[in-house]
Amino acid sequence: MGKVLGGVFATLLIVVIVFLVLFKMGIIGIGGKGFGKGGSENDSAISSEMKSEEIEKKESVTIVVKQDEYYIDNQQVTLTQLKEKVTDKSVSEVIIENNYASSKTWDELKNSLDDWGITPVEQ
Repeated sequence: MGKVLGGVFATLLIVVIVFLVLFKMGIIGIGGKGFGKGGSENDSAISSEMKSEEIEKKESVTIVVKQDEYYIDNQQVTLTQLKEKVTDKSVSEVIIENNYASSKTWDELKNSLDDWGITPVEQ
């Protein structure tokens, strides 16, 4: 009878130790968010989804400079129209492309973007 009780006690002790180790590692938790890390995985997954949705909503704008003219999506735009487009909150990246631009127009674009607080990516 003593061997049986000793075996049961040893088994219970091992189970408790394994539980404590798993609890400390955050693999298992007790109750809601107040104990362990039980709810943090779901929270971070939701947070990641929200961040990816915000990133998906943002767009990049490519400005092509041909001689003395600015183009966005093959449509000629003025510097004022260009400012409205690139300062929109949904724009995450501004790409500028020199397609035989005059140096005056190219410099004017770069200076304007700098004034508006935009750092473009040159192609």
